[in-house]
Amino acid sequence: MSNLSIPIGRLLSSNRRILLALGILLGSIALGYGAYLICAFVGTAEVRSVAAGSDSGLVWLRKEFHLNDAQFQRIKTLHTAYAERCDLMCQRIMDANTALDSAISRNKQVTPEIQQAITEVARVQQECQQAMLAHIYEVSAQMDPNEGARYLQMMKHKVMQPGQASGAAISQ
Repeated sequence: MSNLSIPIGRLLSSNRRILLALGILLGSIALGYGAYLICAFVGTAEVRSVAAGSDSGLVWLRKEFHLNDAQFQRIKTLHTAYAERCDLMCQRIMDANTALDSAISRNKQVTPEIQQAITEVARVQQECQQAMLAHIYEVSAQMDPNEGARYLQMMKHKVMQPGQASGAAISQ
């Protein structure tokens, strides 16, 4: 009969090599993941800082249109003043749309109630559109002329966009 036994010394040595290789592999993975987390943390520091700021929604405007500190502060003041008005107008649009929806649901044909609700929706939307355009003109007037013209070009689509959801507001 042949001896099938493996010397214990060789077996332990083989297990040590496997454990060492496994340890090196796991350590490398942990080191790589740690490096990734550090890079991600450092690489997003500016974005996280901006997002935490009170003017985080306007930082893109500052960068996109190359605003200096004085321009940015004036626009920030305009935006803050307009945001409350815009939110109220959005609420009025939602209320008018809800009233129209209710009138449509209660009736089986176009009635004076539905016509009045449609007129109210259009009136409130027109008022909102005019206020938004006035705000856009005020903001563009605070910018350098070329940047203001570019801003107007970009923002006119916000005013002209038909069927925009009532929850989509410039202040958001």
